[in-house]
Amino acid sequence: MERTELKSLDVDVINFILQNNTATIEDLCNCFEVSQVNIRNVLARVEEFVRENNLGILIKENTDYFFENNILNLDFDYTKYQTQNIEKRERIVYIFFKLIFEKSINLSKISRELDISRVTLNGDIDTIKEYIKKFDLKLLSVQWKGIFLEGDPYKLEKFSILFLTSLFLQGYFTSNLKKVVNPLVFKHYRRFIDEETDQKITALTNKFYNYFNIQLGSNYYYMLKALIVFIHHESKQEKTYKPSNYKPAVDMTETIYGILTEDEKELLGDNTLFLTAYFSQCVYEKYIPIYSFDMKGLLKEFFSTFNLQKLENTHEIANELAVFVNNTYFQNKFLIPAYTKYSAEIEEKLNRKTSKAIMSLFDKYGIPYRKLDIIFMYHYIKELVTDSRKQNVLIIGNGSLNWKSKMLRNKIINFEIINDVDLISYFNFKFYFEKYYNEEKYKTYVFIDIPYEKSNNYENKNCIFINSYDLMIGTLDLHEMFSFDNL
Repeated sequence: MERTELKSLDVDVINFILQNNTATIEDLCNCFEVSQVNIRNVLARVEEFVRENNLGILIKENTDYFFENNILNLDFDYTKYQTQNIEKRERIVYIFFKLIFEKSINLSKISRELDISRVTLNGDIDTIKEYIKKFDLKLLSVQWKGIFLEGDPYKLEKFSILFLTSLFLQGYFTSNLKKVVNPLVFKHYRRFIDEETDQKITALTNKFYNYFNIQLGSNYYYMLKALIVFIHHESKQEKTYKPSNYKPAVDMTETIYGILTEDEKELLGDNTLFLTAYFSQCVYEKYIPIYSFDMKGLLKEFFSTFNLQKLENTHEIANELAVFVNNTYFQNKFLIPAYTKYSAEIEEKLNRKTSKAIMSLFDKYGIPYRKLDIIFMYHYIKELVTDSRKQNVLIIGNGSLNWKSKMLRNKIINFEIINDVDLISYFNFKFYFEKYYNEEKYKTYVFIDIPYEKSNNYENKNCIFINSYDLMIGTLDLHEMFSFDNL
């Protein structure tokens, strides 16, 4: 009987379910942006794979899919289940890996190794050529020598380190599921980094990370580990890199060597420039401007667009924003999947003014993003700004009893953006106009049944005009009218 083989998307779906405990077909379609037919096929294949190999049981209950007791046995011998037909996505990862670690590839050898035709391989190479344009790199073919990555040395090294970081984050060297769908990457990693050396590199990464108290999350941790792997590999090739266009903000060479044992110094050799750059930014800037966009310019525009400069802890906010933007850029630039649930209903937030402003800034600075990134950033900005933007509202009614104004006040008084609501008749508003207009207490005026006031210009005030009939029959979207985006 032919055994079930896992594919890359299957592994992503397994990881999604394990991370979130449960998943619906809609959850998976939204996350991976594929059709329901595709997801149903994936779930059927996952169910069969875990069942026939006694790894666990995938259960469907109503619309939810989950593993029994939320447990899957991932401690297995991946060589028994490894895929024979490696998909294009995984073939490209492997080709990149060889280009970085072996510096060149031979198409005939790669074709035989992957058991694919030259036509198929040429298609993979075309995809790689198109992808690396985003990094100002290209492929160079030299007769009898093979194909090489070509570009500015600093950009080449930076791409190599970031690509290796992405492999660590996706578990190519630690997850048995990843080893099943792409056994070649781990096999070749072990050719260059044996298990003992790998353990030493992990220990040194932990030592550095704790010594400098970095605390910037998994992306920065694995970037540090990738740096050390890259430095160790290059030192074995007896290469020392000195990028001409980059100098660390602070020279920390002495500090770095001061905490190293002799074995650790041997591990790194003399190539510490990138480590110095990494630590000088993590320690003094709290984020790494390693990507090809103007982080300081972007942060400045974030602060001015959303009036964040008025808040407390602006330095902390800037660091949080920088870490989020760097992570967004990195994950989307290197196509790293995010296993996060979100419903299709919250997509309506993408059409809000704040979300559009975030997307406009990301587009301006060349930050690739997913819908989920914008929604997260929307809520982050909203939480920061809401308390500082809570407003006192003055409702101006066209009558002396103010019963319509009272009805409106009762409906909006507990809204998130509202601090307090006062009522006044239109006559008193106009009679004591100077007093109320110059009163800084009120940021928003609401006029009920007074459309002719639209021709007046009240500078520095938000003006809302309401028809009482619409108010009474309930056709007004008051939550939208008095929302974070519109006030």
